[in-house]
Amino acid sequence: MDRSLLREAVNRAEPSAASADWEAALALAGASIAGRSEATIVIVSDGGLPSDLPNLPADVQYVSVGREAQNLAITALATATQNGQPQLYAAVTNYGNDDADVVLSVEVDGQLQTADRITVPAAQTVGQTIDDLPGNARLIRAELTQPVEGGLTDFLPVDDVAFAVYAPPASGRILLVTEGNLFLEQFFSVGPNVEAFRVAPDDLPAALDFDMIVLDGWLPETLPETNLLVINPPNSTEIFAVGQTFEDTRLLRQEEDPITAFVNFDDVAIREAVQVQTPGGARTLVAADGGPLLLAGDVGGRRVAIITFNLLASNMPLRIDLPILLSNLLEWYAPAQAFNAVDVLRPGDAVSIRPRAATTQYEITQPDGTSQTYPVDETALAFTQTGQIGFYSVTLISPQGEQSGGTFAVNLFSEDESIIAPRSEIQIGQAAVGDQTSDDRFGQNELWPWLAGIAFIILAIEWTVYHRGTVLPRRQTQSQGALAQR
Repeated sequence: MDRSLLREAVNRAEPSAASADWEAALALAGASIAGRSEATIVIVSDGGLPSDLPNLPADVQYVSVGREAQNLAITALATATQNGQPQLYAAVTNYGNDDADVVLSVEVDGQLQTADRITVPAAQTVGQTIDDLPGNARLIRAELTQPVEGGLTDFLPVDDVAFAVYAPPASGRILLVTEGNLFLEQFFSVGPNVEAFRVAPDDLPAALDFDMIVLDGWLPETLPETNLLVINPPNSTEIFAVGQTFEDTRLLRQEEDPITAFVNFDDVAIREAVQVQTPGGARTLVAADGGPLLLAGDVGGRRVAIITFNLLASNMPLRIDLPILLSNLLEWYAPAQAFNAVDVLRPGDAVSIRPRAATTQYEITQPDGTSQTYPVDETALAFTQTGQIGFYSVTLISPQGEQSGGTFAVNLFSEDESIIAPRSEIQIGQAAVGDQTSDDRFGQNELWPWLAGIAFIILAIEWTVYHRGTVLPRRQTQSQGALAQR
């Protein structure tokens, strides 16, 4: 092993809030001792390791670090909508052995909202619900601080702060224009946060102030200037051309896209479809041998999706794929943000960026204020630089300018990290490895008594030499005087 390279790598390493990758670390350690008959791997940790680690091809020694157990942490921070208003839930966990008082402060968009003193019993969790948040709340930050009197020392401050982004559920007015399609009517009538209306083609209202219009088997002379879902288009329009009917509807390819997520066209039986071509903006997401089955894209400043076949002339309404496809389309028409992330993001988790049609680059600003711009070269991009705790803002860049893509939050929320009391043993493979701190070869030995003893001996020697040096010459003079008298 090249020690200089190893030293350089260690010097470049920077601390992160992300959990340790123990599997990778142990795999590297195992590879470094390959071919050796005798080897020892020393693990220095507080013992918060996963319980399913593999066996290692060497003797394993565990040296624990740390002494204190007292730690409080924010273990949950989530938003919800209650009666049309934002609501916040926070959970505080005491991982120590003593009951503790703590102040839970909540800031909304940089302004202090509440500061409550709560008592958290040892080894328990206390939940707090806050209902009186502003209606326009967006960025929420919660923090634990010690009260002026009566607080216990908190030995891990990184889990005393948590972040949440309130994104109100997307809503909209939808108009379904159809001669009659029970499946579509049922879906839109129960869709969450959707206000749906149904009319026949002859009863189309003059004022089309809707966020989305579904045109099922019928098209007006001029398409409305809003988001459109066109199903089985009968004729061409100013934004797409309809060609011949084809019956070769066997699936040729299905693109990976948020619109087609969890939708399986393999077993969808379709009697016939029509050829559809768009001059630009929309792309084919599902294609059969005879032509496209599903197209979607940004066209003329609005979002347009086209299903090229009659739903009632297929078995899709009888399958779960139809409601999933329609749900995906609703999210695509009115996305709350330009990324797809799990409800709880922890340091190191990946976030899928969803660029829009005209996006050429996206910029992410991290919690420390640094920004990085990335090119858009595919439909979904994974952002993995989430090692910091806090808010990350996404900006979409297109030839028309910049557009906010939303904000997401990363939190620690890790029991393994928040339990700071050292464990007496760890599990490696099938073996339990006990703490070896008492072994003279490991741990931190106190050197100051030895150094103090050595310093005392040196001072004693100097003191003796000094005093002997002042006495001996005097005795020598007296001896010389006695000889002279003789």
